[in-house]
Amino acid sequence: MLSQNRVIRLAVENQPSAAPNLRSIRVERLDSPNVLRCQEQFQTLVDSVVDYAIFMLDRTGNVITWNLGAKRMKGYEAPEILGQHFSKFYLEADIVRGKPKYFLELAASVGRCEMEGYRVRKDGSTFWANVVLTAVHDAKDNLLGFVKITRDLTERRKDELAVRESEERFRALLAGIVDYGVFMLDPRGIVTSWNTGAERMMGYTAAQIVGKHFSCFFLPDDVEAGAPSCELEIAESFGNFTVECWHRRSDGSRFWADVTISSLRDTDGRLTGFAKVTRDLSERRESDEKIRKLSQDLAKLNESLTTANADLETFSRAMAHDLNAPVRHVLAYTDMLLRDFKETLPSEALDHVQHVKRSAMRMSDLVTDLLDWFTMVSHPLKMERVDLQPLVKSVVSEFAAEALNRDIEWRIGDLFEVQCDRGLALLIFQNLIGNALKFTRRRDRAVIEIGHVVTDTDRVIFVRDNGVGFDMQYAGRLFQAFQRLHAQSQFEGTGIGLAVVTRVVQKHGGRIWADATPDSGATFSFTLGERTVK
Repeated sequence: MLSQNRVIRLAVENQPSAAPNLRSIRVERLDSPNVLRCQEQFQTLVDSVVDYAIFMLDRTGNVITWNLGAKRMKGYEAPEILGQHFSKFYLEADIVRGKPKYFLELAASVGRCEMEGYRVRKDGSTFWANVVLTAVHDAKDNLLGFVKITRDLTERRKDELAVRESEERFRALLAGIVDYGVFMLDPRGIVTSWNTGAERMMGYTAAQIVGKHFSCFFLPDDVEAGAPSCELEIAESFGNFTVECWHRRSDGSRFWADVTISSLRDTDGRLTGFAKVTRDLSERRESDEKIRKLSQDLAKLNESLTTANADLETFSRAMAHDLNAPVRHVLAYTDMLLRDFKETLPSEALDHVQHVKRSAMRMSDLVTDLLDWFTMVSHPLKMERVDLQPLVKSVVSEFAAEALNRDIEWRIGDLFEVQCDRGLALLIFQNLIGNALKFTRRRDRAVIEIGHVVTDTDRVIFVRDNGVGFDMQYAGRLFQAFQRLHAQSQFEGTGIGLAVVTRVVQKHGGRIWADATPDSGATFSFTLGERTVK
């Protein structure tokens, strides 16, 4: 057994570097005072070490020396632990498995052993330890005991476990991503990891692709042009590289890929590899291509329709103008017949002439309304601030001749200023007030009201009458061209007026609607959009 009073010389074999890496220790007896002083200095040095537990065991594993680092790490004072077996530092489960005995035998056999595991402090708490057990022999190669050096690696272990847990979570996360191919490359571009999304997208299993160069995903022309190395160089220089391009699957088919390559560096800034994220955009590209082609087709169609509409408008306008002249001639000649030959023409002939005149007058009204329609369609808006009060009064005065000899009560409320096209606004009121006059003709006393109401969002203008009204189930037809709810024999008209009003309101960004009851009058309401000045 070694004695604390024994003079020894430590001879390091095989590894003459640091104490934790001692291969074996050989001890020789020396009686020199110099050696004694060296021993005392060495012991003082060992005792002063606080980060390492450095102590000695006899051949059976009993503690025979104890330094400050051992006290600090394990919690025992020297008198408490000297003479005790070193298995006190082991977990009960390790003792049952015979680990203390095994490590002593291993160190005695090969000279040194190193292990990591949990050790127990005096208070029962555990810590993760790195332990080096080195055999001590005398000059005749007899085993004298062991030097045991222990280092507390609990914090490092926590860090390692945290890193490992983080890596496992990261791997689990990547494995669960199926819509993105996420994998790692080494600095040369060799695939080092492969997730489920990459396998699903590219067609390679991890066993098939790990260890191969990522250029196998590129089309041959891109490989020949040096695209793979160029992408890595850009990612290395700027931190990342993003591109959309064609990529190739394991079966040779291709897909349109969105690719991002990011460089990875260690704490010293050295390049350690790349992370590559790939997304299959084939469906989006196909949709974009369809939309692009559809847009081109629509543009061509729109151009054709614009040309056709312009031709139709030119033709219609010309037709309306050309019809005016013969209609005026028919009216002029019927008036001449009625004036000059009224007394000489048979009554039946006079009836025919009157019928021709009425038809010509209807044709004249139709041509006038058509010209209004074409004017409204082609007329660009000339927005200005318009006071509706005098505008409505001027329209009412236009109908003075028609209102002559009729009992009409006009109710013109306070109106307001609005930003609109004056000429088209005039057209609205001419049609709506003209209709009110027409459909109140059978009333002994007609009541026509023009005013406005304020809602949460709009100022609504209305024209109301007490005329014949109409059934609301047919209201939708009112605003369509050439649609009428009353027979021509009852009320004259062409069925274009309200269609013109509707288009004018819509051009101003407004809306129009009607409320009515048969034989109880009608109300036409409209707005002129957001340009209304409140």
